[in-house]
Amino acid sequence: MSNWKRFARNRLAVAGLVVFILLVLSALLAPQLAPHDPNLQDWKIRLQPPSAEHPFGTDEFGRDLLSRTLYGGQVSLVAGVVPVLLGATVGTLIGLVAGYMGGRWDQILMRLLDVLLAFPMIFLALAIVGTLGPGLLNAMLAVAVVSVPGYARVVRGQVLTLREREFVAAAQAAGASHTRVLLRHLLPNILSPLLVQATLSVGSAILTTASLSFLGLGTQPPTSDWGEMLASGRQYLPEAWWLAVFPGLFVMLAVLSVNLVGDGLRDYFDPKSKNDR
Repeated sequence: MSNWKRFARNRLAVAGLVVFILLVLSALLAPQLAPHDPNLQDWKIRLQPPSAEHPFGTDEFGRDLLSRTLYGGQVSLVAGVVPVLLGATVGTLIGLVAGYMGGRWDQILMRLLDVLLAFPMIFLALAIVGTLGPGLLNAMLAVAVVSVPGYARVVRGQVLTLREREFVAAAQAAGASHTRVLLRHLLPNILSPLLVQATLSVGSAILTTASLSFLGLGTQPPTSDWGEMLASGRQYLPEAWWLAVFPGLFVMLAVLSVNLVGDGLRDYFDPKSKNDR
């Protein structure tokens, strides 16, 4: 059975993948799909409910909410992927070094990560953004920093097991350098759990970045993302419910779809699940 057929047996994971692809396409094709300029203000039609002309209604400035939601997806999805790439890269390097070198290196690196883990994720992100200043780049950097310990611990645990295997001893006996052992022999063997961890982290990154924008520390006007749109719409509840419902729905769909894909990948790479197939 092909890899895709094995993965496709998990219908929820496939459904999540389809939804996430549609969200990505809607963001990439926002210039073509958006019916109006997302920043065009028309005070004559402010706070209008959903209609044929404006399917998601209009906001407090008379801007088309559907257009803003589509363009906001560009920011929100990028803010979910970029911190994961940064956090996974740094966390993987730390985990590889700590697990392979052991001893003092392991103690120093893990204790530093324990300091980060001592703080709740959102509070640590707030502290970092508060220090660096509000803005999308600083928000993504904060989310990347708080995600590093998770990747480092996953990688370290895998390396501690693999470094005692015969193929590592053979590479060392053949004179391979530490860098070669880490990158050529250990890293390829930990990609499966790392991929699952990264996939599941995308949803968390989207949610955390949206939370920072909701608090005014992420995306700054006139640029908007789903979190900033939620913050703007909350003051008009319940008379203008659409201002918060539609951006919130897109956040929910993005996080749920990524988590379903991550669960599907975790089941796919599970040795017990493979034996059942």
